[in-house]
Amino acid sequence: QMFPQTANTEYLELWAEYEGITRFPATGSSGDIIFTGNPASVIPIGTKIKSVSDSLYETSSTVTIATNTVSIMSLTLSGDTVSAVTSSPHGLASGMQTTISGAVETEYNGTYQIIVAGEDQFTYTITTAAPSSPATGAITASSDYATARISSVSTGKNTNLDSGAQLKLAVPVSGIDTIAFVPFVSISGGSDAETDDLLLTRVMQSRVNPVTNFNVIAVEKAALGIPGVTRVKVKRITPRIGAVTILFMRDNDDGGGIPSAAEVLDVEAAIIEMLPATSDIVDVVVKAPVPVATDYTFTSLTPDTATMRYAISQNLSAFYEDAVEMEASISADKYRAAIIDTIDPETGDTLQFFTLASPVGDIVIAPDKIGVLGNITYP
Repeated sequence: QMFPQTANTEYLELWAEYEGITRFPATGSSGDIIFTGNPASVIPIGTKIKSVSDSLYETSSTVTIATNTVSIMSLTLSGDTVSAVTSSPHGLASGMQTTISGAVETEYNGTYQIIVAGEDQFTYTITTAAPSSPATGAITASSDYATARISSVSTGKNTNLDSGAQLKLAVPVSGIDTIAFVPFVSISGGSDAETDDLLLTRVMQSRVNPVTNFNVIAVEKAALGIPGVTRVKVKRITPRIGAVTILFMRDNDDGGGIPSAAEVLDVEAAIIEMLPATSDIVDVVVKAPVPVATDYTFTSLTPDTATMRYAISQNLSAFYEDAVEMEASISADKYRAAIIDTIDPETGDTLQFFTLASPVGDIVIAPDKIGVLGNITYP
């Protein structure tokens, strides 16, 4: 236990304490879920629901089922798969039922189980004779549901849930369907307690790079000491001589990891606290990177199924979360590789071929910005 590199858990925490570092605790997750049921039925605050892994969650407010209708801008058919693009975010979730009405080509109309492909896109399958495409008319999608905020009762990374995941009421609620759904934005924020390896990394960083000077390592340490901060980029002599600019991300948060104004102020305060007396706070610029959304428009897919489209959307989402860095352009080879590696979760088939109308070539990201995933449009 004489050296942090060989110290076990208890003694490693003592070494960390010596450096002014504490282990990050496990955190719970939170996000929105969708309850379906009879209009006017109420889901009380504190209603408990379980995931398939038996993680327990509860609602943080009372919500009421209502009929929600969204206009459909575009309804197109490929094989037996109908792709819908709505005029505004639809708020729906994969696996729930929605009623399509208003199409002149009546084969499109009816109540269908959907797969969500984006915040304004979803697909469903028809079994009737193929109507002409695109559909015409004043088309709408209607569903009886309520969106509720939930938080996990326990902590840990396993409390995070992907878009399309399903939960079950722990105790039946009158007028409410048993199954609830995670919408396009996932349940996130859950993390395990910091491991010994990660804690050791921070301890050694502190010992090798003393914080007595206002240097890059010291700034990174101060920013990473704010719970939820996952990545930091320090830009020296920016935007002018004598100044420093700090960008950071919160990858486990909702909304793509872009920090809020309040979270920027938290990091700024931590860094200003260690600022030398000879420096001016105006020379410390803390920013959230500006998101640059790129839309993906596919003109062909082989095989082209609803589940393959869903898997491509998930792969692209994971690529942007795991591989895209602040101020870094995104090469065409990398985003195309993320697409071609897709496997259909239902059939096990791999994606054989695709073409994109956009983007074309590398995605150029300017200073102070980060690439994020925009809308995905399928053939």
